[in-house]
Amino acid sequence: MKTKLWLGLVMVMATGWLEVRGAVITVDPWIPIFKGIELAAGQQQATEAGEFNHRVLCLRIDLSDPDIRLFGTPKCTNCSLDTTAENTSHFRDNYGVQVAVNGSFYNPADQPFGTPQDVRGLSISQGVVVSPADDSSRAAALLFTTNNVPLFVPNNNPPTNTTGIYTAFSGDLTLLVNGAVTPQPNPSDRDPRTAVGISEDQRYLFLMTLDGRQPGWSDGADWYNTALWLQRFGAYNGINVDGGGSTTMVMEGCDGTAQRINRSSYVAAYGRERYIGHNIGVYARPLLDAAERATVIPGATTAIITWKTDFPGSTRVEYGPNPSYGSSTPLDPRLVYGDPSMGGPHRRRPQPSRCPLPARPRHRTRRQLCPSSKPPRRKAGHRHA
Repeated sequence: MKTKLWLGLVMVMATGWLEVRGAVITVDPWIPIFKGIELAAGQQQATEAGEFNHRVLCLRIDLSDPDIRLFGTPKCTNCSLDTTAENTSHFRDNYGVQVAVNGSFYNPADQPFGTPQDVRGLSISQGVVVSPADDSSRAAALLFTTNNVPLFVPNNNPPTNTTGIYTAFSGDLTLLVNGAVTPQPNPSDRDPRTAVGISEDQRYLFLMTLDGRQPGWSDGADWYNTALWLQRFGAYNGINVDGGGSTTMVMEGCDGTAQRINRSSYVAAYGRERYIGHNIGVYARPLLDAAERATVIPGATTAIITWKTDFPGSTRVEYGPNPSYGSSTPLDPRLVYGDPSMGGPHRRRPQPSRCPLPARPRHRTRRQLCPSSKPPRRKAGHRHA
């Protein structure tokens, strides 16, 4: 269920500013969109003058999932600099990752598609160094081994040993170090942000975008509030990467092409995504549909059908002689549903009013974009509603 936080009166005398805040912060539940990848949305709703709206999306990547593979923009082997400019949607479509966000800083900015780019700070893709750790102003780094073990380096200057590192990217500053927020508040510095974090147990990678420069939707945030959002989603260590007009989050849509799921300020201003020098992507397998997860125990006149769901289901079953189904069972409190996060089926009373999607259509998830991620494979069958 959603978590709501009420912010009270905050007074910070040392920095010379006073902010009265009664804004409501809402953090939505995690929704599986691919195997090992979940998506959640967050919102800060201003309720009085002087407060700011935030709209936030976060991907939670399970690094323990053997099918998860991280992928950064690879080295350009036939150009003068590190990479070439492309937008995040093109990066997703070009390399076939399931989700992607913009990544490390780069130069030169706002160049045409295909322009050679200098990635700033350490960047490694598939074990190949794309950019060395030669920029002390971009020295906050996250590194990952071939089996997705993360290494958080708050200051990669002098450079750390990269032997055995498969993926790496860098930002300009830390946001969280051992659970503590590191930036100081600066309410006048409000921009779109992209942030990357790791959970305390190092199981989860968080890829977060915070929209900005769009009054009435999201005003953007300073580094301090960006760190608070990353912390709310579960990060323990984290860095700030390129943001502003670069801030973009995309996922594979129903048709196999990129679907942008945040509201890019660059798109709002110019009608297209910005061409940038570095992106961060994740390969993952699709979620299994109900038919693939089902087991059937036939009886003389009835059958027991069991399947797992990726979210608390309502126990209603649709059925019929063809893929259109057409009939459905009533809600039955005697039925049970499976909770895969707990390792198997658990008896709980069904909660038909609880929807696995965000109640407000602030952000579209894969389940909203794709009524069925796979075409029906049988002429007769059953499915979970």
